[in-house]
Amino acid sequence: MKRNGVKLKLLFSRTILFVTSYYNHLRCFIPVIAELKRKGAKCVVAIPEDIVIGEEQIKKSARENNIKIIKMKTNPYTKKRSELSRGERLLTNNFYIYFYLKKQVEMTMHKIDPDLLVVGHDLNHPERYFVRYAKENNIPSLLIAHAISSDFYFKEYGLAPWWKPNIFIRPDQNSLKINTSHVLNGIYRLFLTNIMNHPLKKIICAYGGGETTKVAYWGSYQKKIWVKWGGDPNKMEVTGYPGYDVLFQKYKIFDDEIKKQMLNKLGIVNNNKIILFTTQSTVEERIQTLEERKKFTVDIVGETFKVDKVILIVKVHPKQEISEYDYLKGSNNKKVIIVQDFELHDLILISDLLITHTSTTAMDAILCNKPVITVNFKDTSEPYPYASSGAAIGVYQKRKLKNAVEGALYDEKVQKELVNNRSKFIDDHIYKFDGKSTKRVIDLIEQIILKCKNINN
Repeated sequence: MKRNGVKLKLLFSRTILFVTSYYNHLRCFIPVIAELKRKGAKCVVAIPEDIVIGEEQIKKSARENNIKIIKMKTNPYTKKRSELSRGERLLTNNFYIYFYLKKQVEMTMHKIDPDLLVVGHDLNHPERYFVRYAKENNIPSLLIAHAISSDFYFKEYGLAPWWKPNIFIRPDQNSLKINTSHVLNGIYRLFLTNIMNHPLKKIICAYGGGETTKVAYWGSYQKKIWVKWGGDPNKMEVTGYPGYDVLFQKYKIFDDEIKKQMLNKLGIVNNNKIILFTTQSTVEERIQTLEERKKFTVDIVGETFKVDKVILIVKVHPKQEISEYDYLKGSNNKKVIIVQDFELHDLILISDLLITHTSTTAMDAILCNKPVITVNFKDTSEPYPYASSGAAIGVYQKRKLKNAVEGALYDEKVQKELVNNRSKFIDDHIYKFDGKSTKRVIDLIEQIILKCKNINN
């Protein structure tokens, strides 16, 4: 009891600053923030104006969960980023934003004066500056990985951590523009890293936690990857994903009555099999062209509808415009439901099958004991080992998708194999699906603060 009392006191009146430029970060943070507030901590969420993705969703979730949000200006102009001229955007995207943004971060940190900084990744400029400022001012920081990570794109696109350059041109067809962009971006980042005191310096791309005090990973698989790429294993902890604690509770109570209510919201009244297709920001991340993504989507929809009595729900990624998929509202419009703001986990729970390229949504579906198909019509490479682990079905030729869908929906042998492979996959990649990931993250936060307190004393 005494130890628990000390822990409760440790967080009481502490100020924790969360920085998010993406709605999915906040989804991960919400259960952590709720528990911190219950223990008496003061939690503030900073969002970088004009860079944030899913701002309206962030504001809505913040209101619903009574979370204080502050908006941080990231653009030196009075106009919105989308209204800037090409020249202004070029200037904003390059040297000027670094100096301007650095000043804004310093002002925010000085105003909030946090005892701990929490970020969802160290990929975007705001997070990098916050992490760098925290380190230089002896403020502990924690990176809670908001998504799964692998080193596939490091090897495939030359996106290696920039202090380990591995830039090369992919020989793939129709990829010259993409490759050129990546090569130039890599050279530019190397210049900033080595010539200027830029936040990229010594920071491992996305989830390595190059300069954070600690990193909380979903599972041992991610930790092994970042150790391989030069990350410090002493700062890496495996906690599971706090966002899945909410899914765990939903999964436990989900029943036919709840499913009926969700189906009514979507206007689904028959008993056809429901297939959920989750899109990805492949164009925005310069992995596909817009034409390639459209063809990929059309192929998936076309092959899926070769299976009788199915309804297809297309869940549009937050980084995309939902209007991009208006072309699907054709002859099959009664079978295709296109959504963006509908809660992802609700869609997974009512679905009979999930189809995606490499999305983290496959992990969500696996946890809910749903069959998953991962699709890559370009080659047999797999950015994340869903299929190679046996926890999902991998499809690499368009003509084989129909049979895969039928097998996942109706073949008991296929379904049994998927079930048998899920347990080990969850152990390696999620650690535990037990509703206690938030507690493990809170314990880690308490350890960080206690260690910092002892050092300062």
